[in-house]
Order: sequence, then C-alpha cells, then structure tokens
Amino acid sequence: MSQTLSERSFYQLSASVLSIDKHINESHPDPSSLVPYQYDFFLRYVLEGSKSWWASSDQRVYVLKGEYTRQLPGGHILKAGAELLQYDVASEVIKYEPERTYFGKPILDAPLLNYSTSYQYRPRSGSVFVQDKIEVKATQSNVSLGLRWDFLDPTAKRRSWSSFRPSG
Repeated sequence: MSQTLSERSFYQLSASVLSIDKHINESHPDPSSLVPYQYDFFLRYVLEGSKSWWASSDQRVYVLKGEYTRQLPGGHILKAGAELLQYDVASEVIKYEPERTYFGKPILDAPLLNYSTSYQYRPRSGSVFVQDKIEVKATQSNVSLGLRWDFLDPTAKRRSWSSFRPSG
C-alpha cells in the first residue's frame, strides 16, 4: 500500500508471508511396525525391508515493512523506514538406522539406532534506517548519507558453557 500525502511526501507499507514446506516420506512411521532391512549374504545390498526415515520441515517468514519519503528544499530527499521479520521454523525427523561395524557393515541382530530429532524456533530480525540523498547541482552528482540499525533475536536457548566443563 502506498499513499501520497502531498506533492513532496509519500509513504509505503507492505506485508508479506513466505511459506516453505518440505516432506520426506508420506506416512509418519510407527517404530513398532518397522521391518529391518534384510541383506544379501555379503551384506552389500538390501533385499527387503522398510525405509525407516521420515522428515517434515515447515518454514514461515512474516514481513512488515514501512518507508516514508519527503523531498526537502535545497535538493534533499529524506527517507526513513523500518522492517520487521518474524520467522517460524519447525522440523521433525524420525530416523532409525542399523548399527554398523567399523567397516560399515550392518550388525544383523542389533536393535535399530534412533537418530530422531525435533525442534521449533521463532527468531526475529529487523532494521531501521534514515537516509538523506543530496543532489549537488554544481557538480551534477548525488551524495547519500544514512544510518541503519539491524537486529537479530534468535530466541533460542543453548546450554551454558559451564555445563561443557568437566566437573570436579
């Protein structure tokens, strides 16, 4: 949306959403229904069994943006604006793999190893700026001066460094 306020000033506002969904395998696996791979005699090829991997990744980005522009006397064009981005990132992976020897061969009677993971984060970022574009008529050039402040708030929690140190 944009609106002209006068001959010398106007503003623009915009909002948008970007959505990305990725999926691997269609059905959500039940660990009790997994059929382990059956290998040939030399443990090189899979003869039968079910794929024990499922993944779902969803990302949304919500964007709000606004700018105000005003032409000032003396060849100045003043511009100010802000942008805010809200991310919604979620992922779930369910993955079971056979235990393998040092040489990469599967151990046949060992239980499947669980490599599943899940997370959801809602980080934010944005920026604010002020800019002055100066038209120098004597030299027929333009000079742009401005300030910009960007921020990122990951909203994620991490383990403290002290928890990595050995105790005692």
